Amino acid sequence: MRCLLLCFALTHYGLAKENGYKLDPGPFKVQTVEKIIIQDKERKKDLIARVYYPKGEGPFPVIVFSHGSFAGIDVYSSVSQHWSSHGYIAIHPQHADARKKDENEDRPKLGNGGIRNLTSGLADRVKDISAILDSLEELVRLIPDLKGKIDKERIGVSGHSYGACVAMLIGGVTVEVNGKMQSYADPRVKCVIPFSAAGTGEYGLTKESWKKTETPALYITGTNDIRPGHDANWRKEPFDLSPPKNKHLLVIEGANHFSYGGGPVNGRLLNRNADAYGPLVKASTIAFWDAYLKDVPDAKAFLKADGGMVQFAGRQGKFSVK
Repeated sequence: MRCLLLCFALTHYGLAKENGYKLDPGPFKVQTVEKIIIQDKERKKDLIARVYYPKGEGPFPVIVFSHGSFAGIDVYSSVSQHWSSHGYIAIHPQHADARKKDENEDRPKLGNGGIRNLTSGLADRVKDISAILDSLEELVRLIPDLKGKIDKERIGVSGHSYGACVAMLIGGVTVEVNGKMQSYADPRVKCVIPFSAAGTGEYGLTKESWKKTETPALYITGTNDIRPGHDANWRKEPFDLSPPKNKHLLVIEGANHFSYGGGPVNGRLLNRNADAYGPLVKASTIAFWDAYLKDVPDAKAFLKADGGMVQFAGRQGKFSVK
């Protein structure tokens, strides 16, 4: 029945599987380390993370994924496992606002201002990502099987919703803090994929925020991905306001805020319509990582304005490049 529904969805939306890019699981068996603890000595903080990695010789590029507000390290697990099967190490840090899994697990407090306070929320999350990147050697000690398999020169960052803001900031997008534009860019990060990113007017983001961004980016949103007080076009602003060169936008018809590969949060399954939207997410993201972290010619061709991704999206989505 599931196969029939999937086939119906692909046919209904005008997708042709043979025209996609690496839709099937890759050649690598995916290994999962459910929980590691990385010590951030500078902040005197123990950072919990989950790691997905390919079983193979490597070296493999690294992708760090930042979850949304009050979500956790389990969201987007299927997406990261797909990436890992194609030769990527995916690391999911658990941020301070992550949901509790049980009553015995402490969740750090954000302090005054909550998650919208840049200094206690976004800035702290950005430091989580940097702490992960600072600790890649420590990661080998924690997971001996990764010895010689981490490519520290090829790093990408992704995130959903609030985590998408983290990906944008660490990729060079600036925010207004105390009347001045502040950068949190990390030069180690080569490219970013923000899912459901915020536009102007939130988290210190202004029309100037994307003005000088040079980091390649793939923004993913949907026609029903609407935040109260904004229409769906608001989530397209990061792409619209970015300067040309290596910027991509995928808008999926009918997709809402939780349609791209989320996981269970507080008992609710968030990867709604994953069978229908999953192929677009898989094809676009793997092609993007392959293009900008592995320099794969076929991936670059697939992402061009007249390339395969535009055709593959069909009537189910619109893929734009500039």
